Amino acid sequence: MLFFKRNVSFAFLNDFDLEKEKKFEAFFKENYTPFYFFALQFTNDEEVSKDIVNDSFELAWTKIDSIDVKNWKSYLLSYIRNKCVDYIRHQEVKKKYVDFYQKLILESRNDGTPEYDERILQIRKIIQNFSPQTKLIFQECYLREKKYKEVAEEFGISENAVKKHIMKGLKILRDFFVNKN
Repeated sequence: MLFFKRNVSFAFLNDFDLEKEKKFEAFFKENYTPFYFFALQFTNDEEVSKDIVNDSFELAWTKIDSIDVKNWKSYLLSYIRNKCVDYIRHQEVKKKYVDFYQKLILESRNDGTPEYDERILQIRKIIQNFSPQTKLIFQECYLREKKYKEVAEEFGISENAVKKHIMKGLKILRDFFVNKN
């Protein structure tokens, strides 16, 4: 007899869970699209908006029994708004870092300064005085950004030969600038 009572109680629990699940599914279907467009107004990103809304429904499903909420729709709209604001703040921080690093890179290049332009002209003049093969290999590797292996295949030489030509060219440039200063 005791065994029968347990089955009855479990059957009741399953019916209750099924009813809860049906109500939640109806709530989900009714509110997903409006919640999505609400989030999209903040984020302007479809995927992020979907993620935030999905997270809100997951929160509701997992906390439905443990949080005493009178109006789940209002609760989730507040949750979505807060998550969107968090996302926007995070994006602003990321943008500040990107802007900072871009500024740093531009400053480190010194592009456009007379000293930089003069140094580039000097490098080009020195490269013109390289041996024909060193000049070609140097231009292929540095100006056209080809890999040593590609240049080796193109000229029918070994990768080590390409490296030797590059080292020779870099030594000439280094010697010029060290002796100049």
